[in-house]
Amino acid sequence: MRSDSPFLAMTNFPLSDYSDLIPRDPTGSGADRYTRIIDSLSRQGGRFSVNRAFEMLADARQDGPDWTTKLSLASDAQNHDLFYCMDRHFDSIVKYDFNSPKTAVKNH
Repeated sequence: MRSDSPFLAMTNFPLSDYSDLIPRDPTGSGADRYTRIIDSLSRQGGRFSVNRAFEMLADARQDGPDWTTKLSLASDAQNHDLFYCMDRHFDSIVKYDFNSPKTAVKNH
């Protein structure tokens, strides 16, 4: 299923439970964080930066004690770049460059 939306969001709960591509009222573990991200993305009007994406992800992180965010990802599909940080270290974003023959990793 393809959408005309300028963004895609991934979750840690099954979206297959919903008939809409972007569910209006998801429930279950992670639904609150998913909704927060979708609302933030919708307000951006399709134009935002990698830094803004990680600000949104930091806002939706899990701090425990039962669950903590281990991996946060943002991609730039146009430039074929993947950005990530580990263990809520949002001040240490790494860029994975798919266009590089050696697939270099470097701090963003």
